Amino acid sequence: MLVITKVQRAVPEITTNPGAYVIPLLRDPVHFKTESVRMGRHACAITYESEFAETMPAIRAVLEACGRVLPLKVDIRLVLERTASQRLNHPTGVGGYTEGLLDERKFLIRLETDMDHPNWSEWLPSAVAHEYNHVVNHQGLGACYHNYFGEAFMSEGLAECFSMALTGKTLPIQISEKKTKQMLDLVKSNVSIRWGHDARDLFHELFLDSVGRFPTFSGYVVSYRAVKNMFLELGLDTQNTHDWKKIMDKSFSIGPWDYRL
Repeated sequence: MLVITKVQRAVPEITTNPGAYVIPLLRDPVHFKTESVRMGRHACAITYESEFAETMPAIRAVLEACGRVLPLKVDIRLVLERTASQRLNHPTGVGGYTEGLLDERKFLIRLETDMDHPNWSEWLPSAVAHEYNHVVNHQGLGACYHNYFGEAFMSEGLAECFSMALTGKTLPIQISEKKTKQMLDLVKSNVSIRWGHDARDLFHELFLDSVGRFPTFSGYVVSYRAVKNMFLELGLDTQNTHDWKKIMDKSFSIGPWDYRL
């Protein structure tokens, strides 16, 4: 999920100096370590709890792969924390968001993990790739959350497709063909509504806690399929990492009214 804010200093200043960060953490900072992964001219500084130490090789590997496929134009900070099961209701045991400033080229990716979930470590790299795509998406001022509902739908589909291309995983959520069509019809009828109260409510229903019409989190699955099929029609394969620069460039140049859903 991508969160855009214009509030100055809403995101701590990004730097490769680990001591320069002041981020509110769920636990005492003494439990955290920080290291950096260089990606060309930019870097990702990772702050993580000691329980994540065994997963760090996979995290570094997926970040380096992301950087090769879609190079960054910004510095990012990745925070990995564990959380209580009742706080995080997610089918993979990993949830989070990307936060950025429109007037500063700096981003924070924050992921919370339910370590009681049996497969959280398998899904963590996928969540990293998903959020990384949001950063790339916004650095190109493409499908972000501050214009239209359709862009929010597209943004999540792009992130899921990118995660699948990099890690081979998408969310394990089942939704029938009938429900899929119902959701796509709903998206089509609202694709060009301005991002505001109504658009946020609709996004919450499709991508977060369902109010009953669709399975919880199923918007990620439907947007993944829709984006994948749309780019196939345009001659681009979201599973081919060599196509991703063209995919992102194309996503920046089309508006919600041009989506082939």
